[in-house]
Amino acid sequence: MMDHLVDPYTNCIFHVSYEERRQMFLRHCSFWSGYLSKRGVTHCVFFGVPHEVYDFVILNIAQLLDIPTIILHKEKTFNAESQETLSRRSPGTSYFHSEFFVSENLADIGSWNLAKEIKETGNLMGINFVCSSHLSDLMSGNKNSAEKLSVSSRQFNFALARKVLIARLKEPVNFLLVLGRIIRVFNQRRSHSIFSEKERSNQNFVLYCLPYQPEESSSPRGGIFTEQLLVLKMLSESLPVGWSIRVREHPDQYWRLQPRATGFWSEVARIPKVSVAPLSEPLCDSYRNARAVALVAGSSAVEAWIQGIPVLLFGKMFLRFAPRVFQIETINDLKVAFLNIERGIVIKNSEIDKFISWSELYTFVGCLGKLPKVKNFPFSTVATTTDNLESILICWFKLRNSKFE
Repeated sequence: MMDHLVDPYTNCIFHVSYEERRQMFLRHCSFWSGYLSKRGVTHCVFFGVPHEVYDFVILNIAQLLDIPTIILHKEKTFNAESQETLSRRSPGTSYFHSEFFVSENLADIGSWNLAKEIKETGNLMGINFVCSSHLSDLMSGNKNSAEKLSVSSRQFNFALARKVLIARLKEPVNFLLVLGRIIRVFNQRRSHSIFSEKERSNQNFVLYCLPYQPEESSSPRGGIFTEQLLVLKMLSESLPVGWSIRVREHPDQYWRLQPRATGFWSEVARIPKVSVAPLSEPLCDSYRNARAVALVAGSSAVEAWIQGIPVLLFGKMFLRFAPRVFQIETINDLKVAFLNIERGIVIKNSEIDKFISWSELYTFVGCLGKLPKVKNFPFSTVATTTDNLESILICWFKLRNSKFE
């Protein structure tokens, strides 16, 4: 979790050694272990998947101390800017802006065991939850919307760079640090261009979509797979004969002025069977001939899944058990997945409908953040959100034998 010590904007820029980070982590463990015990904390509620140092430590220590935990979180689905019509939402709002999930821990994401327990308890208590009925809109939307998407329009945010530098003018040390980061972004873009190449026609390849980092979509959802070079090497060693990997950068990595590790693209280029997609390559071109799409987590998984492309998923997200999605934890998982993909997996529409219906059962209606200023925004009412959250917590307390029940 220590990668989240870097603020991609301006306020906090940490340049600390491994030893300093190790000591910081141990201090957090010591402090929060004592805090939970001495304060008599009986339950822990998290808004969003824990991914900062402190809340991730709290989650794990609570589990070690047998303190019940519950995570209320949204899941990334389709790119809202490209799919304005999906679920009748407004431009710029996530599909799950007005809906959320409930998990006990990271392993429960996609399994929804806690949500199932809560709903069963609610039924016994006569509680009626308001759950989603619009996940199916993802399948009925325009499957060709990826044609509109391209990284090229979001290669660099000059306005943000200027704002960040101006904000640091009175702090010479931080100004130089920020300026150095911006220069690294430019250099990394140039390195990216040097190593990129056009797609070769009629080639079997796996498209690997890099996540923006640091972000919870890779850490903690990916666990050890937050290390992108590790994932690429695993893929390279497991590919069928004659296959290759095509790596696509996340547009926000440059747009938000957050460079990857020095020498990242040269390391990627040294991995056998790997090619790098140019920044100007439209997403539709990247998807067009891909035999599979691999990634840790994120909206690209949904975009590929909607288009019928098999997904190799290295992290925890709601698509974990969807048809055409292979959960990857080991090299053997990869080899089994590739065998199925080579044979041409056939998924019935009924299987997809069954997964969507199952997912909707555990998708609660409500807005976990600030309500959007949009007239007639679907389901984002204070009453629905409050009723659902109150009912969820009542059932959770009852399930976990709370003294407050």
